[in-house]
Amino acid sequence: MTYQGRRMLHLHPADPGQVRASIHGVVDADAAQNIADTVAGLVAADTREVHLDVDQANALSAAAAAILLFALLRAARTRDPAAAVTVHRADSRTRAHMRELGLDRLIAHSDHPL
Repeated sequence: MTYQGRRMLHLHPADPGQVRASIHGVVDADAAQNIADTVAGLVAADTREVHLDVDQANALSAAAAAILLFALLRAARTRDPAAAVTVHRADSRTRAHMRELGLDRLIAHSDHPL
């Protein structure tokens, strides 16, 4: 991941079995892939929850949302099919893309910060 990519992803303290992160700045498809790869690398065998706060990111395009959210869901559910993925504080455009992609049935949304 590039220096810029590292600056876009912020990890937050989390309980065991959780990954908590937020993204900041302009997230295009390339950045979305880098962020997804990094967060996926943090998902361990005991991870039950993945939380991603997108409040400080731009409204994700359909491509960026698909790349980022499908990769997060796959990373979490590959290890534990019951693992929960929650997107925090997504704007209306990002939520619309989640609905269009059918991810609103697989990924929870919260209006609360991490």
